[in-house]
Amino acid sequence: MDSPRLGRRPERRPLYCPSHQSIGIQFADMVAGAVYRKYAKGDDRFFDQIVASFRASPRGEINGFGIVHFPKP
Repeated sequence: MDSPRLGRRPERRPLYCPSHQSIGIQFADMVAGAVYRKYAKGDDRFFDQIVASFRASPRGEINGFGIVHFPKP
């Protein structure tokens, strides 16, 4: 039986599965949805629950630090 060479990284392939089977995808969808609702619809009830987790400037601004708008308005 052959063993993999030392130092060789295993090949990585994307994993495709239904989103309801992946906690990580569900979490990313939840965060993206909260950000979308805040900036596209003006509804910040979910965004306010996660805003403290975003990267911020020393003055506490997240725009341009933890959130980048593309294309720029």
